[in-house]
Amino acid sequence: MASIYNMVADVYTTVLHHSDHRSDEWFLMGSPWPVLFIGISYLYFVKSLGPCLMKNRPAFNLDRTIRMYNLVQIILCAFLFKMLYDLEWGRKYRIFCEPLDYTSPRGLHAAKLMYMYFLLKVFDLCDTVFFVLRKKSNQVTFLHVYHHIMMLFTVWAATKFVPGGHGEMVVYVNSFVHVVMYSYYFMTSMWPQYRNNLWWKKYITQLQMIQFVFIGLHAYSALLIKDCIYSRIMATVTGTQSLLVFIMFYNFYRKSYLRRKVM
Repeated sequence: MASIYNMVADVYTTVLHHSDHRSDEWFLMGSPWPVLFIGISYLYFVKSLGPCLMKNRPAFNLDRTIRMYNLVQIILCAFLFKMLYDLEWGRKYRIFCEPLDYTSPRGLHAAKLMYMYFLLKVFDLCDTVFFVLRKKSNQVTFLHVYHHIMMLFTVWAATKFVPGGHGEMVVYVNSFVHVVMYSYYFMTSMWPQYRNNLWWKKYITQLQMIQFVFIGLHAYSALLIKDCIYSRIMATVTGTQSLLVFIMFYNFYRKSYLRRKVM
């Protein structure tokens, strides 16, 4: 047992030794334990504790809270999108293989933007908490929970080990999609009477699916470039996760829109 413990401890120390130490002092970035605790607590609350606490209670009215939450999401995602655009995008970013930069001021700025993106993924967990408190259990789907928890862990790993470079594309594209998505949520929370009349709800799901295909193929492109200075492990994880989530989203889209149209 002691030898197994020592082996695991050695692997843990070795892996963290190869991380980007610029983020060691940043909140939640010193070790994987805080984010692991957040992820486990999230799963426990939305799948067990929350539904148990709400079983014999009326649903909370969180309309004002959700409006503010959606508005903050729009502002933060738009800010992150603009900051990445200003980071010499369209002029110096190499779309098929942007190498990691651990030394220049530009590289540090990219790492900080990736860190901000990670904090947004923590903030995103509020979506599910709101569903539970409002007793919207039908919206706490496997797809919804899986997507949130995997984004939390993979973005933490990207921020810790490969902040920036080829992975900047994920932040850029996803921030834009979230601006559109939370704009829809904000409008329907402000004017509930239009909830079933806004024609672009269907197209937001299409936009999300296009996003996952693009991000997946973009991630895999780094594997095709010889001597690309970017983590092949992270490129593979990002590409595989994106295409897997695309399949899940397509199944949701087919059941929600295509099957309904046929009927």
